[in-house]
Order: sequence, then structure tokens, then C-alpha cells
Amino acid sequence: MKVFKNWVTFWSPGSFVANESTRDYDDIINPYEVEFPDHAYAFRVFRREDIVEGDKTYKGDAVQQGVTYYHPDSKITTLAQVKAMSAEKRGHALVSNMECNKWDSVIWTRWDNWPQPYDADSEQIL
Repeated sequence: MKVFKNWVTFWSPGSFVANESTRDYDDIINPYEVEFPDHAYAFRVFRREDIVEGDKTYKGDAVQQGVTYYHPDSKITTLAQVKAMSAEKRGHALVSNMECNKWDSVIWTRWDNWPQPYDADSEQIL
């Protein structure tokens, strides 16, 4: 028998990398209906097909559904906009990180911090 597992993995700011938490869903997930936990700034939707035979379960591969979805209060800024910000606002390394890594723009979290590289093909603000 085929069984589908659906879940959302949320991201929240961490010390060096994002912290992750998950929430299971019974059905296919509409990203516009996902409620953000207070600590999360973005999420990804996953689905996995498992096969259950008697008391054995064979887990399939998790497949990301759609893009990375950012909280509606997030914002995108270009390199030129970041350069125009005060050093206090942007931090000391963001401009050089963007230039060295060839990031055209970054996306800021709902709290106006934790800027991440932005790629319109793989990320979306809800």
C-alpha cells in the first residue's frame, strides 16, 4: 500500500546557520495556507511516498514541492540598495559577501535581519 507523508520544514535564525523545525500535514499542502510559527522566516514543503507491506515500511525519497517560501513581511534588496544602507543597518560584511559571491540581491527576514542570497527561481515571498 502506498502512503504519502507531507510536511513543512521551517527556518528560523540561528547562531551561524538557520535552525529548522518541522510540522506534519495529512494532505497536500497549499503554501498560502501555512501558518508561520512566531520564530520562522521561511519554509519548504516536502512530500514522500512510502510503501507499507505488513509491518514493514519502505521510505521513499523526500521531494521538495515548489520553492522556498518566505514570510510576507520579508523584503528583497539589490546590491545597490544594500550599499546605500548605513553600515550599522547592513553590517560590515554584507556588501563584500554579495560582491565576492556574485549575489545580485538578498532577501531579509520578517524582522529585517538575517539577509540571505535571493534567487527568484527558487525563492518566493508569500
